[in-house]
Order: sequence, then structure tokens, then C-alpha cells
Amino acid sequence: MNRDVVMLAIKDLKEIISIIESKAVIKKSDNVKLEKELNSFLSNFSSYKIRNIKGHSQFLSGFQYAFNLMKHNKKVVTVKRLKKGGVCFPISFPLVIPCNEIYWIDAKNIVYKEKFENQYDNYLKNLSNKRIIETLEKLEKVI
Repeated sequence: MNRDVVMLAIKDLKEIISIIESKAVIKKSDNVKLEKELNSFLSNFSSYKIRNIKGHSQFLSGFQYAFNLMKHNKKVVTVKRLKKGGVCFPISFPLVIPCNEIYWIDAKNIVYKEKFENQYDNYLKNLSNKRIIETLEKLEKVI
């Protein structure tokens, strides 16, 4: 798999995440688009020769575990609705605007096969319950 394909898959996934995170209401079609782009990214990344990237094997191994979760029809993301500062009319303080952030699921209660224990541990350490867009930005720097 070509590095450029992986980088494009990351870009496409980041775009759909940014769109969804900016919406006040998330539609079913948004979830379908997110699932499609996430699946595309994880599939492309899994095909990419991650062994060629030196010094980041634990971080990269966590993405392989996410791919394995998705292959077995497990949910790998969660959308958290957050409240942040913003403007309401009439203006009242503190100012609040709701937004969404998309995170990797917390996998500490997921049963895993022993042969994937290393990937599981690396997922917990590097991805579990972390904001996806931030992990993708870190991955872009590694690749």
C-alpha cells in the first residue's frame, strides 16, 4: 500500500470528523459516512507496511487493534457531546455552545484473544478514549 493512499485516507477521515463535530444534530447518514471513512482509513492503514516506520511500533499497533475490532463488527468510536463557551441571545453568562467530539471507544472491558494482547495493550495506551482527530494528527507526523 502506498503512503500517499494512507495520507489521503487520513485526510478524508479528518474532514468527515470535522463536519460531524461541528453539527448540533448528527444524522444517521453522518454516522454512515463516518463509519465508511473510518473503515477505509483502517483498511488502507492495515495494508500499509507499518513495519517500515521505525520507532513507533506501539502507537501503530493500536491502530491494527482498532482495525481488528471493526472487522468483527464492533463499534470503535463514540461521539461525546460537550458544552463549551459560546453566545446565546439574549446573552447570558457563562456562554455555552454545545459541540461534539469523536473519540476511540474505551476498550478496557472488551474481551480480546491472547495472541492480540500486545495490540490490545497498545490500543488502550495510545487510542482508547482519546480524540480521534488528535491521534490522526500524531499519525500524520509519524508517517
